[in-house]
Amino acid sequence: SHKRAGTYESAIVDTLLELWSANPVTIWRSTQRVDRNAVAVEAPAVSLFGVSTHRDFYSALGRQSIDNGLINRLLIIEADKRGELREIDGNLARKPPDHIIDAIMALKPAAGGGNLVEGQNAYTATTGVQYREIPWANASAEIRWGEFRSEMLDIADRSDEMTPFVSRAAEMALRLATIWSLSRFGQRDAMVTVDALEWAISLVRESV
Repeated sequence: SHKRAGTYESAIVDTLLELWSANPVTIWRSTQRVDRNAVAVEAPAVSLFGVSTHRDFYSALGRQSIDNGLINRLLIIEADKRGELREIDGNLARKPPDHIIDAIMALKPAAGGGNLVEGQNAYTATTGVQYREIPWANASAEIRWGEFRSEMLDIADRSDEMTPFVSRAAEMALRLATIWSLSRFGQRDAMVTVDALEWAISLVRESV
């Protein structure tokens, strides 16, 4: 939405809004052109990762990105601020802390052999898209998500200014929770747990 953005750059926003809201059973088609056929994408799932400073990020978005719903489709994660300079032992610094090693090991997909290839296969559609709903692990998980959704709706009801920022917070948390569940339990056994929701809610709440 920069003031010097060209026609094609401005049109990207509408496409991103459409793709973010697409259902798993949606087939999205690109524009037919004279020199290029339209491309059909079954169950589009687009993820973009970007890094910026506060100043550049918010000046590039502008008010229009709040009004059209782009801002509430973004998960904003702030990096830690620079720590104090200190002397370190080079030999110790070369060995990752055990808690980081354990956390990375826990992220290994449960599918198949639990290796990187299996993890990539979990997110790769090679023979068409098979739609499957990821269930709640139990009633507590569904209740926890309902509580967060009610909290965000209450904020929206109290403040019109906050509505554009919280209107998709609950949906964002549920999306993140399903990704967490798929990574931890694999395709076949994935279920949305309370732990998955608490992790997702903490990210979304910080973003909001």
